[in-house]
Amino acid sequence: MHCGFNSAYMRELPTFEPNDYFWKNHWNEGQEEKWQAYARAIREIMADVGGFQLHDASMEDKLKYKETFRTLRIDYTKKKPTAEVSQSDPICFRMQSPRPMT
Repeated sequence: MHCGFNSAYMRELPTFEPNDYFWKNHWNEGQEEKWQAYARAIREIMADVGGFQLHDASMEDKLKYKETFRTLRIDYTKKKPTAEVSQSDPICFRMQSPRPMT
């Protein structure tokens, strides 16, 4: 039996309240609404503090991406390894004996 411990680190950031300086220097007036500037700033702060990369994919792109990998996973789980399958093939090897969690 494999037993592991999970931990989480939570960093609480101060409340962000836009002021006149923010609107003058970080709002592209005419190109975006105020709520969009605020949302963009919060997103950039969260990505910077969390160490995440920003991606500007649309929701449709994300759903297509997710569907592609969901379909691949289904195809691999339906595939039954046979005696001719090489143990060096990583996908088939995982189906025969899953790796232990680390």
